[in-house]
Amino acid sequence: MSNKIGGYSSPSTPLVTGGGPSAGAGTASNAASTTNAPAPAAPSAGDTATVSSVAVQLAKLGTAVDQSSGVDSAKVASLQTAINNGTYQVNAQSVADKLLATQNEGQ
Repeated sequence: MSNKIGGYSSPSTPLVTGGGPSAGAGTASNAASTTNAPAPAAPSAGDTATVSSVAVQLAKLGTAVDQSSGVDSAKVASLQTAINNGTYQVNAQSVADKLLATQNEGQ
């Protein structure tokens, strides 16, 4: 499956990746020199990038999700206690409704 982004399928200047003057034939760097395309500016030591506060928050959320087990331990303990005590009640109507809903999703 591929997604095509309009306007970006054929760049006007070739992509130059790594290589340098000693790059062998057939590399992107060599292709750039044969098409007379201007060479991209080399990054300087003073180049910087900034990250928005939203991006920082998203990164923190991603880390929290990765570290989370996704299990509600208190609810699990409560259910285990009810089952062990014989007090857990199964709602048959709810189970039947959810089974039918699951069956209908597949059609």
